[in-house]
Amino acid sequence: MSNTVFYTLIFMYLLFAAVFIAYYLIGPAKTQHYLQHKDFLLGTWQRKGISLANQPWQIEYTFSDAGTFEVTANPPLHLKGNYQIVSEVENLLLLEFYNIEFARGNHFYRHPQHLQISVDKRDNLLTIDNRTYRRLATDTKIQTAGNG
Repeated sequence: MSNTVFYTLIFMYLLFAAVFIAYYLIGPAKTQHYLQHKDFLLGTWQRKGISLANQPWQIEYTFSDAGTFEVTANPPLHLKGNYQIVSEVENLLLLEFYNIEFARGNHFYRHPQHLQISVDKRDNLLTIDNRTYRRLATDTKIQTAGNG
């Protein structure tokens, strides 16, 4: 066997190995990420307090496994729509909200909105827009499912 044939075979082997490794590293399996905190997000999350005028207020986010969300607040505010997790980096989720509907007057918000949510499984907390939310105790079925 001549040197030309030998080097051609070596080159073909290395080229095949490079293509195989590149496919493994950036192939279709890498586009479908495993979402670690997807189930923990499910349920109702609440933040409440008292205003400077001694008036109670509260905000609740509810996320369902069907990909829907609902925001209720007092003073009155009601939003609902769909969401999807766009990315997850360690304990930080990036959510995209779309088909957002306001309760008053059947108004729709046409453009998708993005929101970062930080997950704290140890203390059972979410941080939404730099504000801490606690899981409501009434969601015990979902609460125990998310702590796994």
